[in-house]
Amino acid sequence: MFGHSLFTARIRHEVVVDVDDRPLCVEICDTAGQDSMSELRELCYPGTDVLMLCFSVVRPETFRSVAERWTKAVANVNAPLILVGTQSDLAQDPRVLQTLRSRGEHVVTELEAKALAAKIDAVYIETSAKTRKQLKDAFDAAILAGLPIRHGKKPFWKKLFCLS
Repeated sequence: MFGHSLFTARIRHEVVVDVDDRPLCVEICDTAGQDSMSELRELCYPGTDVLMLCFSVVRPETFRSVAERWTKAVANVNAPLILVGTQSDLAQDPRVLQTLRSRGEHVVTELEAKALAAKIDAVYIETSAKTRKQLKDAFDAAILAGLPIRHGKKPFWKKLFCLS
């Protein structure tokens, strides 16, 4: 009902995006959450500019996992956090709601997610891959959070300009 996960250690994507009309090379590492992958996952942390911690709004156990496990696992990574609630398109689905009720659970609310985001000093964005709701906003927030702070006259893009 909630989809299937592909169990991989890491999926890497590189894209070039325009920031202030200049190309910026962005590398996205999508890492697996299974315990068996922790050593491989930790190899991705050094040099990380932004961390996106994702959970499904219709799978409360994933929200609890972010709150109880992942925030601790990445505590020593010096990078801004983006908290991403996924599958928002299912939050009003009657079958999903019934399944959650039968387990004594509920959809993770925006209020709950924003409270966690405030606690961990993160930005919160709720998305849906199916409807594409706020997908661009989530990645834009990550890109902007990862940009270095401008000092003096040196333009920020000098370090980030992607040359092949």
